[in-house]
Amino acid sequence: MKKKMLIFVLILIIVGGGVWFVKGGLGAESSDDAAVFVEVIEAVPGDITTKVSADGNIKAAETKEIKTKINSFVEEIYVEEGDIVEPKDKIARMQDYGLKDNLEELEFKLKEAEINYSKNQEQYLKQDELNKLKIEEAEKNLEIAISSKEKEKINLNTKKEAVLEKIKKYKISFQKAEKKLKDNKYLYYKGAITKNTLEEFQNSYTNKENDLNSARKELRILNEQTIPNAMKLADLKISNSKNNVKLVKYNIEKEKINKEDLDLIKIKIRRLENNIIKSKKELEDVVVQSPYKGTIIATKFSKDSKVIQGDIIVTLADVNDLIAEVYVDEIDINQVNIGQKVILKSDSFPKEIKGKVDYVAPVSTKVGNINKYITEIKLDKPEEFLRVGMFLNAEITTASKKNVITLPSMVILGEEEKYVFVFKNNTAVKKPVELGLQSISQVEVKGIEKGEKIVSGPFNLIRKLEDGAAVRYQ
Repeated sequence: MKKKMLIFVLILIIVGGGVWFVKGGLGAESSDDAAVFVEVIEAVPGDITTKVSADGNIKAAETKEIKTKINSFVEEIYVEEGDIVEPKDKIARMQDYGLKDNLEELEFKLKEAEINYSKNQEQYLKQDELNKLKIEEAEKNLEIAISSKEKEKINLNTKKEAVLEKIKKYKISFQKAEKKLKDNKYLYYKGAITKNTLEEFQNSYTNKENDLNSARKELRILNEQTIPNAMKLADLKISNSKNNVKLVKYNIEKEKINKEDLDLIKIKIRRLENNIIKSKKELEDVVVQSPYKGTIIATKFSKDSKVIQGDIIVTLADVNDLIAEVYVDEIDINQVNIGQKVILKSDSFPKEIKGKVDYVAPVSTKVGNINKYITEIKLDKPEEFLRVGMFLNAEITTASKKNVITLPSMVILGEEEKYVFVFKNNTAVKKPVELGLQSISQVEVKGIEKGEKIVSGPFNLIRKLEDGAAVRYQ
C-alpha cells in the first residue's frame, strides 16, 4: 500500500514539473519571442522652421506703358526688346490710310445727319394732322368691333330661339309617340295587334327620342361652347382694338418730334463737325514717341498689326530695379505675410538670393485649375546676373522656433487626439501629445520631456502597437 502511494506521489511530481516547465520555462521564452523589434529616438531640443515654396519669375519693380493714340495699322516698329530709349525717341509709325477712311465716314455721317434734320423738320410741321388721322382710324376700328359683337349676339340669340322652338316641337312629337307606344303595348298584350305593328311604334318612339336628344345636345353646345366662345372672341377683338387705340396714341407720343429733338440733331451735327476737325489733326499724329527713359522689356505689335486707341505698343522698365513675383498656392497663402524672409534659387542663378515678402495679392489668380496668389518679393541686393523673366523658386520662411522638442512626423499617431509611444522597460507606453510647428519632415511636440525615448520604425508597424505592448530594440 505504501509502495502504491509513493508511485502516485512521484507521478504527481513529474506531471507538475512538466506543467511548470511548459508554463514557466517555455512560457518565458515565448514572451521574449513575442516582443516587437522597433527603433528608438531620443527626444532632444532643436530648431524647427516652416517654409512655403512657390515658383515665379524676375520682373521689373515698375513698368511704364507707351500706348497708341489713334486707330490704325503699324507701318514700322523702330525698337526691339532690350533697346534703351530716351524721351522723344521714335517707337513706331502708324499707317494713315485708316484715318482717311475714318474721315470719309465722318463726312458721310455729317451729310446723313443734315438730311435727317431736314426730314425731321418737315415731319415736325405736318405731324399733328397725320397723328389725328391715325387716332381716328384706330377709334373707328374699335367702333366696328363693338358693333360686330352686338350683331353676333343677336345672331346667336336667334339661333338659340330656333333650337328652343325645335326642342319644343320635338318634345310634343316625342310625347305623342310615347303615348302611342304605351297604348299599343296594351293592345299587343291583349292580342289586338301584331308584333310588327308594335315594333313600328317602338321605332317611331326611338326616332322621336333621338330627335329630341339631338336638339337638346345642340342647345347645350350652343350654351356651353358656341355662345361663350363667340362672345369671348368678340370681347378679344374689342380689347385688341382698345389696345390698338392706346398703342397708336403711345407711339404718336413716343415718335412725336419736338423742338428739342431738332436741337439734338443740331448738336450731333456740331459734334460730327468737331470730330472731323479732330480726325484731320490725327492724320498729322501717326508717329509714336517715347515720353520716358528706360529699357524696352516687351513689344506687343509687329509691322502691319492692327491697333486701336489705347493699345500698348511697348513696355519700358528700369532693369536695375527688379523684384521677384511668385504664385503661392491657396492652401499655403494664409501662412504668408509681408516682411517674411525669402530665399530665391534658380538654375540660372550662380548663387542664392535673399529677399522679403513685400506684397500679397488679396484676390487669387487662376493658374490652370488651381487658385494661386501673386506674391512680390523685394530683393535685399539686386545682382548683376538677374534678368527680367528669369524663372526661380522661392522658399518663404513662415515661422521658426529654437530649443523645442521635435520628432519625425511618422512617429505621430492618432486622427483627432495625437499620441506617441514612449519606450519604458521594454514596453511601448502610449502618451498624448500636442503639436506645434510642422515642417515637411519634423513636428514640434509638446508633452514630451528631454531624454525620453520615442518608439519609431516603419509606420505600418508602430501604428498597430497597443499601449503596453512588449518591444525591443538593438
